[in-house]
Amino acid sequence: MHQNSLFSWAGRRALAALCSFGVIVQCGRAAPESNSYASPDGLLLAKVVTANKRGESRVEIHKKDGGLLVAEDYSSPDGEHGQAVCHAGWTPDSQFFVFSTQNTGGHAPWARPTFFYSRKLNRVIGLDKLIGAVTECAFGLRAPDLLETKTLKPGEELEGVAVKVSLHKLEK
Repeated sequence: MHQNSLFSWAGRRALAALCSFGVIVQCGRAAPESNSYASPDGLLLAKVVTANKRGESRVEIHKKDGGLLVAEDYSSPDGEHGQAVCHAGWTPDSQFFVFSTQNTGGHAPWARPTFFYSRKLNRVIGLDKLIGAVTECAFGLRAPDLLETKTLKPGEELEGVAVKVSLHKLEK
């Protein structure tokens, strides 16, 4: 072991002692990570925040001045039944923020529940209920509001079929 290592045996022991006395808050846990996505028009900011050590996510939509418009929490109390965002982006017209998730805890490993934030409705809508179960994290976004992804083909063994939808037509 390298003697000058920041995490030497003695250093880890001292850190453990501080943790046991409550000197360090949230010992062993990193601060929540966050990825930010500015809308193409620069007026909104979507944040995907890692909510727990399993990587489950919270999605927030903010105004340019920082004011919170919408927040959706996809984490679970046990870290085994939530969802982690695996892909996200804005449509070129800045009207929709789309994000796909994967389930934590190993259930339905083929499923990639996908959602979109509608600027007009100021709410998050589940895409799977409208077009079928999405099967891939990655998706394409084309002008002005087209989403390209794959959904479960009815009657087939977890085989995805390519779909292209206008998100404006799915707003309700």
